[in-house]
Amino acid sequence: MEHLRQVIRNILLTEAAKSQTDMPIGSVIKISHIPGDAVQFTYAFEYEDNPGWYNPLDKYDPRGKGLHGRMIITRDVSHNDSGKCGGAMKVAISDAADGWGPLLYDVAIEYATIHANGLIADRGSVSEEAKNVWDYYLNHRDDVKHHQLDNMRDELTPGVEEDNCEQDVARKYSWKEPDYWKASPLSKRYTKSPDTMNALQAAGQLIIEPKRTSRSKKKRSR
Repeated sequence: MEHLRQVIRNILLTEAAKSQTDMPIGSVIKISHIPGDAVQFTYAFEYEDNPGWYNPLDKYDPRGKGLHGRMIITRDVSHNDSGKCGGAMKVAISDAADGWGPLLYDVAIEYATIHANGLIADRGSVSEEAKNVWDYYLNHRDDVKHHQLDNMRDELTPGVEEDNCEQDVARKYSWKEPDYWKASPLSKRYTKSPDTMNALQAAGQLIIEPKRTSRSKKKRSR
């Protein structure tokens, strides 16, 4: 029964998911760097009166035209000794208006594939909506590659620590027995070629802000 519910959720996700062509005129996805070696992905609009970009605060903001979303990924996968996780970045924050989350996930996975070794789910907690996205990537997206990670007991690849990763979140959300964690979409890292980013750039709908350098680093580089 639970498996049937998951199939239904995936069908609903497919029907509701927005794509680049659904983005309102004048909107972009903005990629910016924030302290802590983290990267933020947001939807933004051009100001009508002043130069610059406006980020809708939520899906009820009339200036956002129903478009709202923010996602933060980070290289820090060592929090609470969560393992090296194959060198992937992880999701730290994800929030979006209905249908607009998967597009940000696509861009985040592509970015993490270019700059790290792919993307993994948060190792602490994952919402039901986010779990559905990961499940869809695992079972219905041939353009997204999944790579199995080991657990912290090193059970799958003994002697190889690089792929060890905390799997409590995978066990928690497994629809089978808890020991069946390796079947969970949350137990893997994901990679993807930059097709979405390339399409957004070609359409002028992607802004990648340069990484800011601290004053101290600037002084040392002189």
